[in-house]
Amino acid sequence: RASSPQEAPDKTTRISIEFEKGDPVKVKNHSDGSEITGPLELFQYLNEIGGTNGIGRLDMVESRYIGMKSRACYETPAANIIKAAHRDLEGICMDRVVMKYRDSLIEEYSDQNIQWIWSLRTSNFNKRQ
Repeated sequence: RASSPQEAPDKTTRISIEFEKGDPVKVKNHSDGSEITGPLELFQYLNEIGGTNGIGRLDMVESRYIGMKSRACYETPAANIIKAAHRDLEGICMDRVVMKYRDSLIEEYSDQNIQWIWSLRTSNFNKRQ
């Protein structure tokens, strides 16, 4: 569980994340010297230290595919840490044009997934009628 930023420790936790072919493969905690490998262990560890440090709380209003608004609250410390680290890496490795193209693909991919899920649900509903 992610703690609130007000409850987070006043001490900095310095970590580095090693990527191979775009995937996180190792986390090193420079504060205590620990190293974590393995996808599940890495994600669990980042959830733990991120949650302790008040990282990963998200409260948002989403526009649903069917046109209604929905409020959603998420706690994703590990995902937020990995995404921020990967974006920093992309900023070093990619040029502006490639990053703009990547961003357009993210939106297009998301839209297609939502449409696929919605059409799957409606087609299953129609089969039951």
